[in-house]
Amino acid sequence: MIPKFRVWDKNTNDMVDVKTIDLEKDGSIGCIVDYSNINLDASECILMQSTGLKDKNGVEIFEGD
Repeated sequence: MIPKFRVWDKNTNDMVDVKTIDLEKDGSIGCIVDYSNINLDASECILMQSTGLKDKNGVEIFEGD
């Protein structure tokens, strides 16, 4: 199974899907999100991984929900 992620963008107060997660040599993390190919630094977003479960309405549950 390929893990799924989403981020809470602190700048726009919006939940967005993640296309790519970049782990840099200096230990920093960046992620390219699903709108406009914007690259967010880890300090600008909250990264959440899917649990693989769904709620009673069939909506996917992520860590932090």
